[in-house]
Amino acid sequence: MISRRTLLGVAATTGVQAQRPRQPNLLFVVADAWRGVALPSAGDPNLRAPNLARLAREGADCRRTYTSYSVCCPSRAAMLTGKFPHAAGVTRNHALLPLAQPTMSAALKQAGYRTAYIGKWHLDGEENPGFVPPDRRRGFDYWAAYNVQHRHFNSVYFRDTPVPIPAPGFEPDHLTELAVDFLRQPSRQPFYLYLSIVAPHAPHTPPPRHATYDPASLKLRNNVPKTAEAEARKSLAGYYGLCSAVDEGIGRLLATLDERGLADDDRNLHRRSRRIAWLAWR
Repeated sequence: MISRRTLLGVAATTGVQAQRPRQPNLLFVVADAWRGVALPSAGDPNLRAPNLARLAREGADCRRTYTSYSVCCPSRAAMLTGKFPHAAGVTRNHALLPLAQPTMSAALKQAGYRTAYIGKWHLDGEENPGFVPPDRRRGFDYWAAYNVQHRHFNSVYFRDTPVPIPAPGFEPDHLTELAVDFLRQPSRQPFYLYLSIVAPHAPHTPPPRHATYDPASLKLRNNVPKTAEAEARKSLAGYYGLCSAVDEGIGRLLATLDERGLADDDRNLHRRSRRIAWLAWR
C-alpha cells in the first residue's frame, strides 16, 4: 500500500496534479429535547424507532458525546460556529447570535454549497414565532423557518417576507416534506440542509397515529419516585409518541436520498448514514 505522503511526492515530481475531491452532500437533523438514553442503540426498552436504529447500525453511533451547554440557544450557537457558547457570544436563551460570528453555513455557501434551513432557529432574540430577515440568516439561502415556537400542530413559518405561512397538521410532517422537496430539486451543486424539529420538546402531544404507547407498560428508570410514577408514565407515553413520529420522518428522508441516488452518489466517499448528522440534546 502506498502512503499518502509518497503519492503526493510522486505527483509533485511528475507534474501530475491530484484531482480535488468532490464535495459531499450534508443533511443535518436536530431534534429538540431528545434524551441521549432514548435511542434504540442506547438500549431504551420503550422506544420504537426503526429508522434511528438503522442509522446506528449503518453509521457511526457516538455514545460519548456531550452538549456544550444545557439550554437551547447556546447549544445551537456552538453547533453553528464550532465555538464554545461564551466564545460565540451566546450564553443564555433568547439571545442573538452576533452577526460577526463566522458560521459553518456561511463557510459552506462560500465553498459552493446550496444551503437550506428548515424549522426552529432560536438564534434571533425573543421574538415568537419570529421572522428572521435575510441578512441575519448566516449564509442560508433557502429559508423555511421561524425564530422560536413550541407548537406541534398548526404552526407557521416564514420565507423571505414577514408574512407567516401556515404549516397545517403535525409540524414535523410538514417540515419533513419541505426538506424532501428541497432534496428533490435538481442541482449540480452539493447541498447543506439543516432540518431543526421541535419534537419531542413539550407539550407531549403526539399525532394520533403515534399516540400508541401504553403508560402502564412503560419501563421506568430506577430513580423515579413511587409518588411520581403515574405522572411520569403519562408524560413518557406522549414523549415517546413524539419520538416515534420524528423517527418516521427520518425514514422519509432516508427513502428520498435512496430515491434520488443521493445516498451513494460519486461525490461521497462515506456510507449513506454518515451523511445524516443526527443530533439530539437538552
